[in-house]
Amino acid sequence: QELQDLIFDFLSRTDPRPIYERYGSSMDPKWYDSCRREMNLDLPQLPRLFYYGERIPQAYEYFRTFMLTFRVGMVGAERSRAVETLASVPGLPTVHCLPRVELAAEWEAFVAESAIVRQSLGADNTPEVILDGALKLLEAEGSVLLSHTAKLVHINPGWLISLVKGLACPELATRIKPEAKAWSESCQSLDYSDCEEMVTDYCRRGLLSESLLEHFVREPMISSPGLTLETLKSVLMERGLLFQVQERAADGRPCFVAPVRL
Repeated sequence: QELQDLIFDFLSRTDPRPIYERYGSSMDPKWYDSCRREMNLDLPQLPRLFYYGERIPQAYEYFRTFMLTFRVGMVGAERSRAVETLASVPGLPTVHCLPRVELAAEWEAFVAESAIVRQSLGADNTPEVILDGALKLLEAEGSVLLSHTAKLVHINPGWLISLVKGLACPELATRIKPEAKAWSESCQSLDYSDCEEMVTDYCRRGLLSESLLEHFVREPMISSPGLTLETLKSVLMERGLLFQVQERAADGRPCFVAPVRL
């Protein structure tokens, strides 16, 4: 009840519409107002989970930061500034993963510029030591995922989880022909018959051609600058989600066994 009172007190002092106009998010003010009216902690609801490619309401992002302000004891106007400033700004590219070496360089530069952060390291720690320990802690908490072979830090593990869910999608077996047709139309270098054969092999045998994998992961790669098919294969193989086999696909490219389809 105390948390609910704090939330309503904060909302009463922060009009969401100027925030909506300022950041141009997908948050619908009518939906936001409806949530405020209907919020009732006495009526439990199942958690709403979001998938890769689906936009999380901006209000959720504000609430995430709002909760973090309690850790550092922010109140009143200070809390309002933090929530409005730290929430993600739509229009900027969303980074799902980045090379560990790049993250280390950014962290070291940040430490060098911030006396407060630099002092928190203590005399015996370097930025690299703190980075290594913090990443292990964050991975244990589920906040990040480390790919040691590809030397990547997944700062948004949710997109990778959603990708795996897409590979395991049971409905794919019921729409082999439509999927093959859409794939062949989007990739002019492939014949429909080859596409249908590769989709069928995947649904019935768990045999995933490199071409079909590329088709499945096209959107994640577009939204993750610097992420390549080779890197993504390395990530999936490191996690035991793909195993390369000797067999070749209908188009002559390599094949993998995807345990999620077996």
